[in-house]
Parts: sequence; C-alpha cells; structure tokens
Amino acid sequence: MRGPRGCVRGWGGGRASAPADNTEQARAFAEWITAGLRAQVNEDHVGLYATASGFTDSWWGLARYWKKRSNQ
Repeated sequence: MRGPRGCVRGWGGGRASAPADNTEQARAFAEWITAGLRAQVNEDHVGLYATASGFTDSWWGLARYWKKRSNQ
C-alpha cells in the first residue's frame, strides 16, 4: 500500500495532455486527489492535506510544467 507521499508521485500519470487553462480540469484533479486520499487516510486528515497542499493549485503548477515540457 502506498502512503500519501507515494500518491504524490502518481499525480501526473495520464494527465500530461490536459490543457493548462482549463478550470474544470483543475477541479476534477482536486477531486481525483481527494478521492485517492480518502482511500489512504481518515476524513480528518483529508481536510488537513487539502488545506496544506492546495490540490487545485497543484494542478496549475503541474499544467505549467507539462506545457513547458511539451514546448521543448
């Protein structure tokens, strides 16, 4: 079983083609991460992770990375 840190390594899997300017993709990504966390930790910790990590913000950072990477 992977812990939360192991899950972070998988955040980019299968999402590299998503557009960087899509708010709906950011929301879906945050929901996807939250659902994955719920399988790993109790609900109190899910809220703590969401507050500390900002999953929507993580999406925008990954999207910028993928866009830069695809332009190289």
